[in-house]
Amino acid sequence: MEADTPYCHVYLNDGRKLPLLRVGIDNLNQYFDNKQLLRIHRSYLVNPKSIHSINKHKRDLKLKVVCGQKTVILPVGRNYMASINQLRILGKKS
Repeated sequence: MEADTPYCHVYLNDGRKLPLLRVGIDNLNQYFDNKQLLRIHRSYLVNPKSIHSINKHKRDLKLKVVCGQKTVILPVGRNYMASINQLRILGKKS
């Protein structure tokens, strides 16, 4: 999911894009409660299962996310690095 205040773009695992939602990303984050979607940036929520890899460049983290046939690189906000590091500790992604 990608924020575009006051809307959100939703991309499904198979690569399809849903119609624009008129709901803020904070509301969606509260709704999913970090159970199915992970907040990685003030503009992005992702399904942890779609994370292909985590890349570190100096102090920044980037996620390679697979969505259907498309692969996108998303930045990780500094305020959200702890949740990504937790994924790394759990050994889900390297």
